[in-house]
Order: sequence, then structure tokens, then C-alpha cells
Amino acid sequence: MAEHKQIDDLLGDLAARDMASSGWLRRFDKLKEKYLHHIKEEEQEQFVAAEKTLSDADLKHLRSVFERRKREEKSEAKITKKLKRT
Repeated sequence: MAEHKQIDDLLGDLAARDMASSGWLRRFDKLKEKYLHHIKEEEQEQFVAAEKTLSDADLKHLRSVFERRKREEKSEAKITKKLKRT
């Protein structure tokens, strides 16, 4: 959850900045690094561990909940342009 919040904050920070500014690309690289680390951790550690532990019925239920929430969150998503003080 904390990593999701950090990524959301970085996205908002980038959205609020001019892409031509000198720091934009550095901030984008920081976001990319955090995002790729997070995805790797989830896919290679957490999801693998869950698949070993959960029953097929549990996995099916979690997939359906995930897909439903993803659709809901995407439909409600708004870009909040917020500069991060550095």
C-alpha cells in the first residue's frame, strides 16, 4: 500500500510539471525505478507465494475481486497535479 501511494504521488508530481523542465526526466527515472521494483516484488515473490498457499477457489475469487476493483478504480481515476517539494 505504501509503495502504491509513493507511485501515485510521483505520478501527480510529474503531471504537475512541465515535461521540458530540467528535473522532469530525473523524476520520471525515479518513478520508473520504484514502479519496476514494485512489480518485480509482487510478481516474483508475493504472487508466487500466494499461489503456493491459496486454494484454486481462493485464487479464482481473488482474481475476480481484483478485476472488479481494477475496473472501478480506472473508471474513477483522476489526475491530481501536485508538486512534490524536493
